[in-house]
Amino acid sequence: MSSLSWALPVIIMMLFSIISIFITLFARIHALRKGNISVDDFKTMDFCKKDNPWLEVSSRHLN
Repeated sequence: MSSLSWALPVIIMMLFSIISIFITLFARIHALRKGNISVDDFKTMDFCKKDNPWLEVSSRHLN
């Protein structure tokens, strides 16, 4: 069993996680700049009340 056969899935999963982190980060910054969420919403991390389905989906993917 070569080292690449087990390392490739790990590397791909790590890349997917990093991409998901950046998507979530940019979605939260965008919603904050547009005024859809406030800084106080980050205390509870409850974005379900807002009209931001993209923010909610990206947060769930990260979790």
